[in-house]
Amino acid sequence: MIMKTIQRLTPTLLIATAFVLMILSWRAFMHGSNFAPVAAIALLSGYLISDKRIAMAVPVLAMLLSDLFFTGTYNVGVMAAVYLGFALPVLWSRARWFRFGSLWASGIANTLSKAVAASASFFLLSNLAVFLFTPLYGMSLEGLVQCYANALPFLRPTILGDLVFAGLGFGLIAFWQAYAIKKSLIRS
Repeated sequence: MIMKTIQRLTPTLLIATAFVLMILSWRAFMHGSNFAPVAAIALLSGYLISDKRIAMAVPVLAMLLSDLFFTGTYNVGVMAAVYLGFALPVLWSRARWFRFGSLWASGIANTLSKAVAASASFFLLSNLAVFLFTPLYGMSLEGLVQCYANALPFLRPTILGDLVFAGLGFGLIAFWQAYAIKKSLIRS
């Protein structure tokens, strides 16, 4: 019984560990650019890892470890919003309701829409937390608008990173699946 559980979890844990290490490596060497694979890996985790708890743990654990090792801790409310912002794409990747009309048939449109949604939700959540939990802005509509306005320069590289890395990740999966199908057809 225990061996079967270990055999069943081994590929999942290998994928999860690889994803966490990818995020840690990226944040160790490229931190600060906002062009990062974290949300894309969260989307891939939701798609590839069947256990939802493990899939959601991937981006959260990677962010927690990289915060502890590379950037240090910061405001707890902001940290919680950042981690939630990277956990949400895991759920979207698994959701059948997240689609846009007839574009659902297109894997490319599906991937791109989820990547943009990941960027947008992260932007909205993390900056709302900065407004609510830090003394940087006055607690007024003007303060909220200023908070989001000051964050706008970070949105573009976030969207680009999410699009590029999600496109690469899901593109590699599609390529691998097509290759496997073609190879099986050739053998038969």
